[in-house]
Amino acid sequence: PYRQLESLAAAGKHLAEYPLQALRIKPQEFLVPLPQVPQVPAGTAAQAYAGSTFMTGFFGDNPGVWLVDMQGNTVHEWRVPFNSVWPEARHLEKQPSNWGIDLMGAVLYPNGDVVFSFQFGGLVRVDKCSRVLWRLPEQTHHAVHRDVNGHLWVPSRKLHETASKEFPNIPAPFFEEFVLEISGDGKILRELSILDAVYRSNYEGVLFANG
Repeated sequence: PYRQLESLAAAGKHLAEYPLQALRIKPQEFLVPLPQVPQVPAGTAAQAYAGSTFMTGFFGDNPGVWLVDMQGNTVHEWRVPFNSVWPEARHLEKQPSNWGIDLMGAVLYPNGDVVFSFQFGGLVRVDKCSRVLWRLPEQTHHAVHRDVNGHLWVPSRKLHETASKEFPNIPAPFFEEFVLEISGDGKILRELSILDAVYRSNYEGVLFANG
């Protein structure tokens, strides 16, 4: 029962490291204590790149996206707790709490729309009022890039519960990583497998070089 024991161990470790979050009292996992946050000294604006800064993070108890000016004032914010976007996340093994999933990668459009990725939880596009325009139920993560054609490029992954003849010597279960090309309206145009590219390039040996 390896997977069950591994899941139990992970839950125990999470409880020990983030007890208040595990008990759903307050978020801890993705927050840094204030003294550890880099502070920008007053009067150094001339040394910074001019313009607004676009970033993801937490608004109190929920993840979100915001735009700040050179003085650190909030110009606009998008509030996007996971369970308001996906009340039933059937593409995931279990429904995460709003505190238990981070935002990874985001793109801001001129009209105020934002496309962002939940960490292994899906890709979402919202308007300037944080209303969901579309959502893509894939295990997307990390970067979101918009190309000159308006298409989005996003890494994703899929779980293989059993061994695959396409990828010999990789024991199950394993994740197959992909790069997705996605249209501006949320349709998958291409799905490029990283493992497939490695095997077709005859570099599969690097996957097993360390045993």
